[in-house]
Amino acid sequence: MKILNPDNHNITMLSSSEIDLISDIIQKSKMKIDIQKQQDKFSLDFIEQSFLMENYDEIDFQNLYEIKDGSDYSGFSIIRVKYYIPNGKYNIGSNELQVIGFKKLDRDYGHILIRPETIGDTISEFFIKSELDFNEFPKFSSKYYFLSEEENKGYAFASMKRLEAIENQNEVYIEVKGNMLIAKFYRSLNSEDFENMIELIRNV
Repeated sequence: MKILNPDNHNITMLSSSEIDLISDIIQKSKMKIDIQKQQDKFSLDFIEQSFLMENYDEIDFQNLYEIKDGSDYSGFSIIRVKYYIPNGKYNIGSNELQVIGFKKLDRDYGHILIRPETIGDTISEFFIKSELDFNEFPKFSSKYYFLSEEENKGYAFASMKRLEAIENQNEVYIEVKGNMLIAKFYRSLNSEDFENMIELIRNV
C-alpha cells in the first residue's frame, strides 16, 4: 500500500462534481469542524499500519480536518483509495473517494476491531467463542462483531456512550491500536456518511 503525502495533494486534483460534493457537505457541517486544513497538526503514520487500510493499493489524502470536540487529536480525512479485486485471470480496478475518522483516546486499549457482523460470524460463534458479549446492548451485539486481543481492555473501551454511538451507525468499521482509533465506511463518500463520521468521532 502506498500512502501519498497530503502536503503534495489538494482538492484541485478532484473532478468538478467531486469538488461540488465536498464543498456542499463541508458547508453544511461547518459548525462541527474546523474547515481549515490541519495537515501540520496530524501525523498519519499510524494509519499506514491499520488493518482497515491494508487491502488498498494506494491512499491519497485529499484533505485533513479537525473536529471541534475538545480533543487535542480528533479529526477526519477525505481520501481517494485505489484497489483491485481478483477476477479470474484479470483484476478489476477501482478508485473512489471515502471518509475516515481518527481520534486519540484517553488511554491504551490494546488492539480492538469492530465491524458489521456476518452470518459466518454468527455460525462460527457456535463452535469457537471469539467476540466479546454485551448482553445489555442487544442492538449493538446484533449489528456488530467486537474482537479484542485483551479482554479486559476491550471491556474497558466499551462504555455505554461508545457502544450507543457505534450501534447508530450504518456498517462502520473501527480499529483501535493503543490509544488511537480509526473509523471508516467501505463505500463512496456521501453527505450522510460525512455527517455520521463527525458525530461518531465526537462521541467515541
